Amino acid sequence: MNLDIINFTTRLLRKCLPVKVQYFEKYEFNNISFDEDLNFSSMKNYPMNYSEITRVNDSLRNIKNLLLSGNTLFRKAAYDGGVHPIYLDELSGKWAIKIEQELSFEILHNMPMQMIRSYCLLTKEHSLSQYSQIVKDALTFINLNISSNLTVKRVAHEVSLSPDYLTRLFKKEVGFNIITYINKRRIFTSLKLLKDTTLSIEEISDLIGINNTPYFYTLFKKEMGISPKQYRKNINT
Repeated sequence: MNLDIINFTTRLLRKCLPVKVQYFEKYEFNNISFDEDLNFSSMKNYPMNYSEITRVNDSLRNIKNLLLSGNTLFRKAAYDGGVHPIYLDELSGKWAIKIEQELSFEILHNMPMQMIRSYCLLTKEHSLSQYSQIVKDALTFINLNISSNLTVKRVAHEVSLSPDYLTRLFKKEVGFNIITYINKRRIFTSLKLLKDTTLSIEEISDLIGINNTPYFYTLFKKEMGISPKQYRKNINT
């Protein structure tokens, strides 16, 4: 793996940091454009010769070792960008398994850009680097317990602050209050479940911590403009 690619990726990951916690908007970082699917529309500004990634005489083992080293460096760059280790462990572990199991030179050849994409998406979604430590702790607690019964009082207890003080601090740094963030996070989680599973709407509602399905419908439509059923239908057509 060319060191220029590693250096480029490290710089790129460190730029994949949203100013506020927003989930469905376009971000611009220098001359690199990202939409919600993270299309690298400006990659032509960073020409790379992928033939440099492998040499004719490289063995499959050498290529895998280079990719594993890249995976470690990408993980470190995302960690420096403020992503919690629990998310990094999951993604880096998946890549390590995929690299080791792959036997195709062609597929291995295409992995660096796929890895860049996945780590950038992870950093965009989970970076907390712009927040104070207290708000980071509150956000992390919410994100890791999104399926449970979350209240302002419970989150405040977790970070050892009064509910009123945490509410003011959270609103100042994040841009909206704790309950709004929890609801947005739950809807965001439901999008993945609607797309990637065949679970019923009721089951998804329970998994994201909303035991009242009609209320889930109300929150979803308020956030997305359509019902969960219509969203799933749209992405499957």
